[in-house]
Amino acid sequence: MKVTAHKHGVPATLKVEGKLAGPWVSELEKTWQSITAEDQEREVVADLSDVTFIDAQGWDLLERMMESGAELQAHELLPRYVIGEIKSRLALR
Repeated sequence: MKVTAHKHGVPATLKVEGKLAGPWVSELEKTWQSITAEDQEREVVADLSDVTFIDAQGWDLLERMMESGAELQAHELLPRYVIGEIKSRLALR
């Protein structure tokens, strides 16, 4: 997995590529937290278009990110499906 952070733009963007699984989940979380640590209200967009697999921990992290106000975007089917499922879960709460 690869995470590219663009912290200086508005919104800040995270480009996530590859498999969001195992130890890579904590790497994405660290990167996300480093962006929001200084400003909890900072807008963050996570581009998941190039994600090829997401495990349960990855789903949980993405859900927490979305709950905290991050916008999740994707152009490919798998990540778009995951984003839709997370939005549905959050709407039921």
